[in-house]
Amino acid sequence: MDKKIKTEFGEINYSVVREKRKSISLKFHDSSTLIVSIPRYSLVNIERLIEGHRSWIIKHSSEIASSRNFMRGDEVLYAGSYYPMEFREKIGRSRVTKLNDRIIVESEGREAGIRAVSNFMKRQTEGIVAPILAEKLRVAGKEIKSVKYRKMRKWGYCTSDRRIKFNAYLSMLPIPILDYIVSHEVSHLIELNHSKKFWAVVSGFCPEYRELRKELKKYNVSS
Repeated sequence: MDKKIKTEFGEINYSVVREKRKSISLKFHDSSTLIVSIPRYSLVNIERLIEGHRSWIIKHSSEIASSRNFMRGDEVLYAGSYYPMEFREKIGRSRVTKLNDRIIVESEGREAGIRAVSNFMKRQTEGIVAPILAEKLRVAGKEIKSVKYRKMRKWGYCTSDRRIKFNAYLSMLPIPILDYIVSHEVSHLIELNHSKKFWAVVSGFCPEYRELRKELKKYNVSS
């Protein structure tokens, strides 16, 4: 059963999940929904646990609420700016077209339209990332085995066997931030860690990486 945490900024719903685990976990589903996972046979006092983490809960709820999500109502985030979506009825295959000030979504219904927008963003991501990635690989003198684009909770990652994966929604980000993410993953082909040497490599590709990392925190990868 869901319960509520009353704060000066509004109410936060929370649910308690008992599962096979050794420790307690607090994670937000969104800015107003908290999931409290506890060991199956734990006798922890939930109300006391919540109160003990009250400041943390309020802080993180506020951060999520102010982050920039892939979709906001009938708007979609593209290249760092929100564009209103204009839905139009269309029989058959859905089609998405970006105009100067809006995104036209032609589909048989809203659900099909949202799926079409998601696929549109993935195609846009592939088209934007490909030339940036190719250039950085050329400069690094490195090759990769594969590059894939998928919906995931990370912006990107590079494996030890030189395979790179990028979030399919990277096209929601401003180009300089997207460029930093590509630089980050290509740098892992040289230094597969986050040591000082790694950040020196990143700096070579993207001198403003520190500022861009801060800006990236304003965007919500899980939406």
